[in-house]
Amino acid sequence: MTRRPTGWTVGAGALAVLVGNLVPLAGVRYWGWSLAALLVVYWLESGVVGLLTVPRIGLAGVDRPLRPALAALRAGETPGHSDAGFFVLHYGIFWVVHGVFVVVLVAGAVEELPFDGLGVPSPSVVAVGALGLLGAHLGPFLAGYLADGGYRRTTPDREFLPPYARVVALHLTIVLGAVALAFVGTPLVLLVLLVVFKTVGELALLAWEERRRRPAVRAGGGTSGV
Repeated sequence: MTRRPTGWTVGAGALAVLVGNLVPLAGVRYWGWSLAALLVVYWLESGVVGLLTVPRIGLAGVDRPLRPALAALRAGETPGHSDAGFFVLHYGIFWVVHGVFVVVLVAGAVEELPFDGLGVPSPSVVAVGALGLLGAHLGPFLAGYLADGGYRRTTPDREFLPPYARVVALHLTIVLGAVALAFVGTPLVLLVLLVVFKTVGELALLAWEERRRRPAVRAGGGTSGV
């Protein structure tokens, strides 16, 4: 049986980035989403990414069919099992700190910023945006990483770092957004620029992740048969 090339997974990931970011872009353009709602949705998205990274780390490098691999993960017998446990603690703290930063910014608690807060985001808007991004990330994970056997072509170390890079990118997006808000003064333009900036950054991050994984694919025999 021949495995599909890794590029199939990369294409699915790029599609997920585009589709996932079309949801907030449409929300900003047509449904009146606020900057506050957008920042909260993006923070929740980083939580979704972290949550899906736990099984990615735990299953990475397990050269077995999916069901035996999942059984090994539950039994704590995979190479990345202990790394996954550490990731939960470490990334969880990282994510909470990022959330505090978002809340402080949204509430306008930083006196040095030239505005008094971004307002209270609508819970329904946040829920719709978070569910849309959850679907965008969950689909490629189920189809590309699990069903397509992507977990066989990577290592725990290569799955550990990308979520942190994503959170750092979100921090930059928030800071740049706050500065732009002070100088541009046009909410719609600002929000669209934020979504576009984040989308381009995530596509670049996806390409970087693929370059990091390629040595693992070559070391494991590429895409040759099982």
